[in-house]
Amino acid sequence: MKTKTTIIIAIGLIANFTLQNNLFAQKIAAGDGQSLSICSNGTVMAWGLNGNGQLGDGTLVDKPYPVQVSGLTGIIAIAAGTEFSLALKNDGTLWSWGINDFGQLGNGSVASNSSTPVQVSGLSGITAIACGKNHSLAIKSDSTVWVWGQNTFNQLGNGNTVSSNIPIQVNGLTSIIAVAAGESHSLVLKNDGTAWGWGLNLGGQLADGTTTQRATPVQSWSSLTGIIAFSCGKNHSLALRNDGTVWGCGLNHLGQLGNGVMNTTGCLCEVAPVQAIGLSQITSIEAGRFYSLARKNDSTAWIWGENANGQLGDSTIISNATPNEVSRISGVLYVTGGRDYTVALKSDQTVWSWGQNANGQLGDSTTIQRISPILISGVCPVTITGTREIQEQFNVNINPNPNQGLFNVDLPQNSKNLKLLIFNLLGEVVYNVQLVGISNKVNVSQLPAGLYVIKISDENHLITRKFIKQ
Repeated sequence: MKTKTTIIIAIGLIANFTLQNNLFAQKIAAGDGQSLSICSNGTVMAWGLNGNGQLGDGTLVDKPYPVQVSGLTGIIAIAAGTEFSLALKNDGTLWSWGINDFGQLGNGSVASNSSTPVQVSGLSGITAIACGKNHSLAIKSDSTVWVWGQNTFNQLGNGNTVSSNIPIQVNGLTSIIAVAAGESHSLVLKNDGTAWGWGLNLGGQLADGTTTQRATPVQSWSSLTGIIAFSCGKNHSLALRNDGTVWGCGLNHLGQLGNGVMNTTGCLCEVAPVQAIGLSQITSIEAGRFYSLARKNDSTAWIWGENANGQLGDSTIISNATPNEVSRISGVLYVTGGRDYTVALKSDQTVWSWGQNANGQLGDSTTIQRISPILISGVCPVTITGTREIQEQFNVNINPNPNQGLFNVDLPQNSKNLKLLIFNLLGEVVYNVQLVGISNKVNVSQLPAGLYVIKISDENHLITRKFIKQ
């Protein structure tokens, strides 16, 4: 979608300034309708559904474009639940925001939602986190597992169905190196390679050979060796082995296990692990609600399962029980699935998305469903610090944005001696021109597609903005 970008340029004496044009996305997460990204300065950006404050920007208004989560710095990991979000700081503390009807914020209260981050009570030395629909898991530095939130289906693993608004330890688990959370089930991996699970098991998603709900951890995935990672969807689970193969267990009515079959009888599921067809050299896995994702070591993304909202990114809405490459995107570092949409981070630090977009969870400033990948603008915005007082402001229009390399820069009357520089994400100047008059046509069609930073300045004034070259 082509839009006009209006920029505010400061008229005044900013004698000294610092342009921070090297911010880029480092990690991504997707929830029920909200998306998150960690920027390279340790801040967090969020976009999408916000009815319960899950974007953390102090409002309850959906945002179809990235906004900064209030007050967070030093963040090294993020996770997204149904209508709440979680962040791990580099000091080992945990912070949460959003809905709290089951105590999923972990701050000792219930039914007191928060639209800004609050600290999870009593936890320090955290090394890993995961969010389910309404519950969370965390690993401490002593390799123990702590849980909080909804427990209706025993997803906390403590032997009862009482929800907890503060973290509690899962008894009997030590030497844990990885955790994963489904809608109402939990999986962990021990350093000896054994897997343990608990919670809802109607689809056999615990991979213990049954469909029996488990109130405490039971050993699972025992037929597989060499497991190095898990990911969980609503009622299915994925395991990545050290040989680069992917295995799945649980509900398979839409082909989310990737074994070429859509189960239509009985429990519609597989209670023992089955191998996803045609996948090898996989380095990471993720599960959406009813679909699954993987990244290969050649930086391609592979995806299978439900596709009613275009979340497979193949330009159709046809579900697929066999993994297929997302052909319109390459150089993938991370790919993650939300409820019915997908977000990917590329090696050039750009963020792409596709699928359901009713609440702006794709971050493209629209609510239009996308059945193939689109580039998100402004995930990690450029910031400027100045040392002198700003006296007045006026508008600069860049139109269209995104563009094919041709755009207009419209300046206010009496503009003089303004210079335009364009930087790539490495901070290198790739284009410069002196602006003349109030309307200037810029042609950068020779530049590769991607995200760029524009700087418009004279001796005293500076404005920066990102634009997308398609």
